[in-house]
This record gives sequence, C-alpha cells and structure tokens, in this order.
Amino acid sequence: MTTSSLPNPARYRITKPGQREGIRYHLYDSLAYAAAGQQLLTFFQNPVGSVIGGTARTYADTNMKVGSMLPQGNTFVFPACAGMNRHPLPSV
Repeated sequence: MTTSSLPNPARYRITKPGQREGIRYHLYDSLAYAAAGQQLLTFFQNPVGSVIGGTARTYADTNMKVGSMLPQGNTFVFPACAGMNRHPLPSV
C-alpha cells in the first residue's frame, strides 16, 4: 500500500480544528503521615523522581510529572478528594 492510497486521517477526527478535547484522567499523590498529629500535609508538590526522606518517588506514589503544576495546555477540575489509611491502627 502506498502512502497516497491511505485514507485521510482528518476524516476520522473526533474534534473540530481548534476545538478542545476533554479527557478524564485521575491525578493521585500519597504521603507518609508522621505519628503524633502532623499539622500540614502538602500534596502534588513532589513529582516522580524527586527524593523525600532519602527515597525516590515512583509512579506508585504519584503521577505528577512536574511538581505544583500541569503541563502547558492542560487544565484541571477538582471534583472530589478521597483519603485512605493504608496502615490501620493496631487494636488494643
């Protein structure tokens, strides 16, 4: 098949030229909670590869590529926030 016989890809586009496309994509971040009531937790500040407490962050910790910002052209709607304790307190 020659290049000239391939179908025109513009025929199959889902948006009009100049129109924005909305994509649902979840951002996540995790932090260790220090014992004895830590007062401030700052999420989405340290991207993948940054080092916290001597350990490099991986995609298991966060999916932020740049700390505190999204790549150019992206916007973010914050519809919900969820917290999860992965290490429950021991029963007494």
